[in-house]
Amino acid sequence: MEEWGRLYSNVRFLSVCVEAIGVAKEFDRIFRLTNAVNCQLGCSGYIVSDANGCFVRRKTKAYLDYVEAAFSHIEKLLLEHFDQRPQSIR
Repeated sequence: MEEWGRLYSNVRFLSVCVEAIGVAKEFDRIFRLTNAVNCQLGCSGYIVSDANGCFVRRKTKAYLDYVEAAFSHIEKLLLEHFDQRPQSIR
């Protein structure tokens, strides 16, 4: 998410930890994110919404099931629904 936050400056990334407050604080301590808001890895997928809060996807492909293809799925959604490409290839 940190890398996406840097590459997709017009997109805000937020991951909500439902495990426990301690897990969220530990991720914050370890990663010190600056381009994403507190992050627990999206092992089970992400929720994607537009600027109005309307869902584009209620759950993306899960990292635990699809590994790197799960991240490609997110990037494809950003392109298809928001015309967002990584800044480094514009």
